[in-house]
Amino acid sequence: MSSIFKRGWINMSIDMGLNGFENYINEMEDFLSNQVNKLEKQFNEAIKDIDSHEAEIIFEYEYEDQFFYFRKEFPNILRKSFIISLYSFLEQELNHICKHLEENNEFELTLNDLKSHTGIFKSYKYLDQVAKIDLNTVKSEWTKILKINKIRNHFVHNGSDILNKVIQPMGNEEKRINTTCTAFKYFNLVEEDKTYTKFRESINDRRTLIYDITVSNNFCKEALSIVKDFFDKLTNMLKLY
Repeated sequence: MSSIFKRGWINMSIDMGLNGFENYINEMEDFLSNQVNKLEKQFNEAIKDIDSHEAEIIFEYEYEDQFFYFRKEFPNILRKSFIISLYSFLEQELNHICKHLEENNEFELTLNDLKSHTGIFKSYKYLDQVAKIDLNTVKSEWTKILKINKIRNHFVHNGSDILNKVIQPMGNEEKRINTTCTAFKYFNLVEEDKTYTKFRESINDRRTLIYDITVSNNFCKEALSIVKDFFDKLTNMLKLY
């Protein structure tokens, strides 16, 4: 496999897509920051001529839910959407690379022949076992992408901002739940709900821990950086026109 690197249409498509995601992050975070700033100004204006006790009452009844929404719930919604979109981009561009290699080489198998795999796993297997690409170069990024896959799957198939961890798991499903929790912990996206833990202990049930999910801006940037590094290294190994 040639190591010659040429900026072809596939590389340009990937670069343009990743630049778009970078702009997406910046605009999304600016929007969120502006919404919180507007709410803070509105609240400060509402309490400027009243005492602290009245201000607390106004905050509790009129603003507390709004601040929670714009500081936690709404950012989580937007950042989840970002991760889901970024993962879809990764999947599509990997598929394009495999199809390009398939069309320009005489491999024994096509991408569609790999029936036992789907999505990014099918593409990765094709690159590894059919196209015979040395993927050790992207091993570090791929390991992190597998964690992002677990996080993305939770967003798509569950969507909850709460995550379980089972102490001493029994069976594949409980082990899968814990693997997902481990992926969230790796990127510092969860915090244990200690109130729930104490409640479970009070009824002598110590099998389950509950974690609250907060999707951070830093995680979105890190995920984008991982995908970018992955494609940079992969396309530099390939001859893509």
